[in-house]
Amino acid sequence: MKKVNGFTLIELLVVIAIIGILMAIGIPSYKAVTYNSRVSSEINAMLGDLQFARSEAQKGGLSVTVCASANQSTCASNNVWGAGWIVFIDLDSNGARNTTTEPLLRKQSTLATNDVFTALSGTAVVSYITFNRLGYLKNSIAVTQDVKMSLHPQNELSATWTRCLQASQIGSLKVTKGLCP
Repeated sequence: MKKVNGFTLIELLVVIAIIGILMAIGIPSYKAVTYNSRVSSEINAMLGDLQFARSEAQKGGLSVTVCASANQSTCASNNVWGAGWIVFIDLDSNGARNTTTEPLLRKQSTLATNDVFTALSGTAVVSYITFNRLGYLKNSIAVTQDVKMSLHPQNELSATWTRCLQASQIGSLKVTKGLCP
């Protein structure tokens, strides 16, 4: 009798079924990994720029502002932080960049298109955050309340996917996982 090498049809079907089951289990967890990774890196980019702005304000003795910006040159008047933001020395402390006299320090381009990034102080919309020479928040809106920035994937507003960055009146910054309190 001659020995035949290879797989039987039943063995092949069993292997395909096992691969299908493993893929059905693995794909949802891959979604969690990609969401968490993307949202964490985006909120950490904002945290890094806010820490940079605060240290530059203290080092230079001037107001430094971080504002929402769609064109990475001037400040936007809305609360659309997902379109990007800029960091600049705010010589007149008005929260808007004069492109001829106020130097641009950093810029961040648009975030992932499906992410929602908003900033509030109480119920007021915040389109810029200014640190004074002592590193304290200087915004007229944020004088009495902290600024809370929330980032989450569109259509996924849950504590699982959301990150909250809080800037206190004294300039301390903290990122937490979950909805902003």
